[in-house]
Amino acid sequence: MYNEKDIEQNPKFKQLVATARDLFYRFGIKRVTIEEICREAQVSKMTFYKFFPNKLELAKYLLNLIFDTAVQEYQDIILCDKSFPDKLKELIELKRRKTDKLSAEFIAELLQHPEPDIAVLYNKQRERSLSMTIDFLRQAQQNGDIRPDIKLEFILYILNKMIDMTADESLGQLYTSPQEIAIEMTNLFFYGILNRD
Repeated sequence: MYNEKDIEQNPKFKQLVATARDLFYRFGIKRVTIEEICREAQVSKMTFYKFFPNKLELAKYLLNLIFDTAVQEYQDIILCDKSFPDKLKELIELKRRKTDKLSAEFIAELLQHPEPDIAVLYNKQRERSLSMTIDFLRQAQQNGDIRPDIKLEFILYILNKMIDMTADESLGQLYTSPQEIAIEMTNLFFYGILNRD
C-alpha cells in the first residue's frame, strides 16, 4: 500500500496520483477506469496494484491529499498578519484556484452521489473546514470585523446550505461552471449585494 513515505517519493506513484487527479477532475471518479489511469500514466496495472488495492483507495488517498493541502493553505491565510478584508480576498482567490479545474461531474459525485467511503471522507473534511471557518469568523467578530449581533450558528447554517446549493441543477443552469457558482456564493456571503468599489 502507500503508507510509507518512500513510496510517495516513487516517480511511478507520483505519476499515478497526478494522472488520476487530472482524470478525476475532468470526468469524475466513477467514469474513470484503472485501465485509463494506467494508460495515461504510462504504468502497468501491476504497478497500480502495487500501490493501491483499487480505484476507490486511490480516490480516497487523492482526496485526503487535496483536502490537507487546501486546509494548510487556508490556515496560512487566516493565521497571517493581514486585515480581515485582505484575508477574505485571499480566501476567495484560494477558493477560485482550488475549484478552477474541477468538472461538474466531479463536484456532483462529491455532493450528490458519492460512494459511501467517499461520502464519509468528504463529510469529515467538510466539518473540519466549517469548524475552521467558524473559528476564523468568531475571532473576526471578537475583533469587531463582523457584526456582534449575528449568530455564528446562523452563519454555519448558511454555509452548509450554500454547499448544498452548489449541487442544485437548476442553479447550475444559470452559470457556466460549478466554479462560477462557488465564487458567486462566496462573494455574496462575504460582501452581500453592495458594490465593492
